[in-house]
Amino acid sequence: MIFKKKLQQNLFLLILFLSFNVNAQVTCETGTAAIPRSGTTILNGVTITSSYTGDVTNFTNSVTTCSGNVTTSNNSLYVGRGNPATPLVASPWSITLNFDRPVNDLVFVIVGTGAGNLPNNENFIFNSDGGSVSISAGANCFSTISGNLILSGANAPGSPSNGGGGIFKITAPSNYTQLVISGNGGLAGSVIGLCSSSVINSCAPSAANPDSDGDGIADACDLDDDNDGILDTVEGFCESQSVYTMNIAASVANANISFGINGGTFNIVYTLTSGSAVPGLGNSFNVPFTYSDLNNSATGVNHVWQVAYDFFGSIAIVPDSNSLYAGLPPNNTNTSEDVSGSSNTFSDGRFRYLLQTSRIDQLGSFTTTFGNLPVLSTSLSSYSSQTNLRLWSTHNLEYNASLPTQWFSGYYARPLDQNTLSTQDPNIAPLTTNYGATHNWIYTAFDAPGGTNAMSQGTRGLIQILRNTITYCNHRDTDGDGIPDYLDLDSDNDGCPDAIEGGASFTSSDLVNSSMSGGNVGATSGSYNQPITQNLGNSVNTSSTSASYGVPTVAGSGQTIGTSQTANPVLVAGTASANQTITSGSTPAALSLTGATGTIQWQVSTDNITFSNISGATNSTYTPGTLIATRYYKALVTSLGGCTTLSNTVTINVVPPFDCTDKIYSLSSVTGEIRAFNNSNTSGALGTVINTTPHPTALSGAPNGPNALGYSPATGKFYYVLNQNNGSGNTFVSYDPNTNIYQTLASTSGYIYRGTVTNDGLGYYALTSSNELKYYNISNNTWTSITNYFVDQNGNDLITILNTYSGGDLAIDGNGDLWILAGTNFSPTTILFRAKGPLPKTDLGAVPMVLEQITQQNIGNGPSGIAFNSAGELLITNSSNLYKMNNDFSISLIGNLSPTNGAGDLASCAFPANPLSYVCYKDPVNNGTGTETKMGITLLKRAGTDNQDNWPLSRKSGHIALESNKQGFVITRIAKANLGNINTPQEGMMVYDTTDKCLKIYSDGTWACFSKATCQ
Repeated sequence: MIFKKKLQQNLFLLILFLSFNVNAQVTCETGTAAIPRSGTTILNGVTITSSYTGDVTNFTNSVTTCSGNVTTSNNSLYVGRGNPATPLVASPWSITLNFDRPVNDLVFVIVGTGAGNLPNNENFIFNSDGGSVSISAGANCFSTISGNLILSGANAPGSPSNGGGGIFKITAPSNYTQLVISGNGGLAGSVIGLCSSSVINSCAPSAANPDSDGDGIADACDLDDDNDGILDTVEGFCESQSVYTMNIAASVANANISFGINGGTFNIVYTLTSGSAVPGLGNSFNVPFTYSDLNNSATGVNHVWQVAYDFFGSIAIVPDSNSLYAGLPPNNTNTSEDVSGSSNTFSDGRFRYLLQTSRIDQLGSFTTTFGNLPVLSTSLSSYSSQTNLRLWSTHNLEYNASLPTQWFSGYYARPLDQNTLSTQDPNIAPLTTNYGATHNWIYTAFDAPGGTNAMSQGTRGLIQILRNTITYCNHRDTDGDGIPDYLDLDSDNDGCPDAIEGGASFTSSDLVNSSMSGGNVGATSGSYNQPITQNLGNSVNTSSTSASYGVPTVAGSGQTIGTSQTANPVLVAGTASANQTITSGSTPAALSLTGATGTIQWQVSTDNITFSNISGATNSTYTPGTLIATRYYKALVTSLGGCTTLSNTVTINVVPPFDCTDKIYSLSSVTGEIRAFNNSNTSGALGTVINTTPHPTALSGAPNGPNALGYSPATGKFYYVLNQNNGSGNTFVSYDPNTNIYQTLASTSGYIYRGTVTNDGLGYYALTSSNELKYYNISNNTWTSITNYFVDQNGNDLITILNTYSGGDLAIDGNGDLWILAGTNFSPTTILFRAKGPLPKTDLGAVPMVLEQITQQNIGNGPSGIAFNSAGELLITNSSNLYKMNNDFSISLIGNLSPTNGAGDLASCAFPANPLSYVCYKDPVNNGTGTETKMGITLLKRAGTDNQDNWPLSRKSGHIALESNKQGFVITRIAKANLGNINTPQEGMMVYDTTDKCLKIYSDGTWACFSKATCQ
């Protein structure tokens, strides 16, 4: 029984070895993994599903290859066993391997082929869905390769060598997800195992296999490399191709410029033959090629190279054949070789036969190395494919024409890793290789006894490089920023992500931040220079067989291009204005948006977090209605491509209306601060500062500082002179305590230390230091001069008094009467006047304004302010104290002012009607000089024109004048029952009713007691 039968014959070990370098040595250093004949195995993240037909089982034990360098795992596949008693009877089998990730460069280890020196081979046929496969071999025994076929086992011994087999790599033009392996079986079968470390997921990201969008699928497999939902091909991936073809003539010329007979390096030239030049490559580029010296290990003769030649469209490195035949070893000299024993009829197989049977000796070896393709300097092009880069060799021989199996002389070379036999003379089979690969060659020669040796004839190269082409893909770059559209999150550089501008209806809410660099960092990035770094996220289709592999799941099978490659106007949010503070129940000024591009939608929020669209608010301006609470507004701006951006937020701060009830305010002439008294009834202590934001205009010192304070309930503002400016063009301002905003108003001339707002809140009166009364119309922002001519109720001119006492303040009561506090820093005397309303608002001309002197009292220097409280009481301040006018017209101290620099003009929003109503005067007839009072009763012994006082004639516009400094004026006393005895009572007649004990007046047809002080 042969050893293979004990093994149950012929283990065929499938090793998947993934490497781009198809000429790297084929190995399986980490051992194999068992593949079930039907089932699923996961290796390195790749799921392999296997199925079978025919004669397939699993082999229980491990087996070592004939070369001894690989031992299969237990339970490897056992194929084509058949009946060991009849090994020549076929037993067909087939294994189908499906991969959930694309793979390539699969390696098989075949163990136990043949059947104990039988001349028959087992066959192994490979077919993939990635195109026609090619096979290269590592260590192997009794095996040959022909296209997609391995023949192995003929004449292989049995025990203990375990027959033939070896390690073989399977390469397809494109990655594949299915591999079918089949054979005829027989010869006791073979065992198959899988090299686990060779299973590499071609879609797994790595340094050499980038994943631009970070979704876990390498760009090589990802159908949407930037996760914008638009397929790479739709975005212009490989929209054109550039083909470079090996230029044989130019390459040969390069080789011969300084040809190296003992080896050398020259540039293989590739010339653009189709498409546009790739940036960085231009119309041609070079790949270095190195060939070594002919290392003669058999004799001491220096074998050399002769020339490079164009051999029928290939680059041929031709040896100096004379040197090859010089000093040959005895086994290669004066010999005639019979090759009839070779099973192969072509010259390549027969040379192998001569070497394998030691009929001739190998002379030596040399190496060849291809350089790498140049690295592209741009991402706008990438390597796509190449036709096979192949090494070839042409040999020569002399033979008997009548007996072709009788050879007289010849030379020969082949790469060691070329196990495929040629099917044409006089060449080896072309060996497919790649850039960056090095190959070891053997060479030999033998000569005939006294005959003519087979020479190179000047063209037959031991090394030949067959012409091939290299194709590069060129990718669309719409905005010219150097980033191809399929990797550019903003392909048209308009600031709107492609994910939104695509044909679907994605919005900003669908986007997530990406780790990609964006699309606007190139030198020609146009009008929008900020990187776009948002896409549809990394939740993608992970089915490698899907037409949406790597596409965000929200995009389904992918969206169309839309306007992602049409540059819309760059989206600009613009600037919304302006922040406002208003009182509850009022309407803010219109909001405006300037500098925006795109359609506008105003939004509103109650918390500055959640915003909602305002129906119909789509213009550049928007006017909110009446507000009773703070609101936040901003504009949502949408581009033509569907991108949105938000303007800044405008805050409408709604505050409660300023409450001036029962408040008395003081304006500091030093700091300009407005404060209210904490309790003006009991203390001169001032509260916190109201105008916390200083006015933007710097304050001046006395006498140019703030003065003449008034408050208007109609506008909710304080009015005062901020700076006197030396009496020329003073700075008159308003201050809104609700918004903390100042406004500079129309100015006027003169030092204004006295001022107040009218009781209707629509105007302001000011009295200059030169005693010019002025009126300011708040709505019109205009000043009018009223008069500088004042007289008392007796018609006496008051100019001298007012000029002397030019400081103080003004106040107006609910009747519209003007109260004037007159004083000076140089005298303790304070005088209070009143002008009866209604007050004039136009120039009085020559008509004087009548002022009634209410009181005069010494309260200290610098009287500065007066104001009414809601109880109708008049409060007065000087430079250091707060006072109140009493019912007897006296002025009493309430308390010291605190802080001391808070002193200044007073104001309130109280306009009481009939304040101090016990003060009753009948205004004289004001007709200029007045009329003389003709009758008078006096105890002062003066009367008539003979008296120097001209009394009572000097008292104007009266009916009778009474005066006494010793005796009182006695009213008629009468009992109530006797009032009817007055036959014709007159309006205004007074008596004292001794019954009702009251002073009575006849008014409106009846006698009535005076119940309170009043004017009748």
